[in-house]
Amino acid sequence: MFKQLIKLAFLVLGLGLVISHTSADTVEKVYNPNTGENFLTSNISEADQLLANGYQFQNTSWALPSGATTQKVLRLYNPNTTYHYYTTSSYEASSLVKAGWQNEGLAFYGAVNKGVPVFKDYNPNTGYHNYTTSWYEHIQLMNVGWQGQGVAFYEYNYTDVGRDASALTPYLGTWNGSGQCTTTSSLWLTLQSDYFYDYSDADGAVPAPYNGDLMTAWDIYQSVDWGKMGYLNIGLVTDPSQVRSGDIFFIIPNTPGYGYAGHTGVVTSVVGGGVQTYESNMYTDGNGSVINSFDSRNGVGSWYLASPYSGFYVVRKP
Repeated sequence: MFKQLIKLAFLVLGLGLVISHTSADTVEKVYNPNTGENFLTSNISEADQLLANGYQFQNTSWALPSGATTQKVLRLYNPNTTYHYYTTSSYEASSLVKAGWQNEGLAFYGAVNKGVPVFKDYNPNTGYHNYTTSWYEHIQLMNVGWQGQGVAFYEYNYTDVGRDASALTPYLGTWNGSGQCTTTSSLWLTLQSDYFYDYSDADGAVPAPYNGDLMTAWDIYQSVDWGKMGYLNIGLVTDPSQVRSGDIFFIIPNTPGYGYAGHTGVVTSVVGGGVQTYESNMYTDGNGSVINSFDSRNGVGSWYLASPYSGFYVVRKP
């Protein structure tokens, strides 16, 4: 059972795409280009059918972790507008049914009282609600006239995983977004420290990208106040003995093979002088849009590629 997949910061367009997830615990977001609605479902078959009918895959928004205390998230349908609404309140659901909505029952499960907040925003011009775990998206919508309606429900009850990066292992092979190496690091950030995606929090840490054009991996390393989030900024590390499991690493831009944006990922272990990492969007990886495991001893991965030139810039949770 997957633990948590935070909202990925990318948009994938294209019809006929089949979602690679098989876990009923993930919540997929698909987009209806005719109505502008984002539809949420934990039913993979339902998501694939919608894609076959012209919907567009946006992302895997989140998943409920193993062992969390849960509550039902109900989905309701308005036959007049064709929009859907999600709520954990049976009273609200009953009231909407009395007003002509159709109760479609359980959509998926939410976490109780704490975890990653799923923000709800309302468009007064269309009557449509948007649901997102991205603080950046939530703020941007309000900046263009949407009405913020607070937290709809929570996903991912935080359990301290310490520095054991094996907590990322269930996500190997999961879709992670072309061009978005930062999503792997932000997933680990959430698992490790209870900060949700965007490298942001209520205390004001700098938001990371909603898409890859707003901020590169290297910008994130330089801009985020890591100390405010309880991390040590170790700086440049060039010797594998200085690397630790659970480190988030960044690679300086224009290191051979990495381009202007640099790169980021997570150190999983150091064995026999080799550095093992979990990364996505590796230019040498033929399946770069998923999280993969690399071992420098096998001539692959960022430590093997970058250490002769620059090494890793590391941030670490003590």
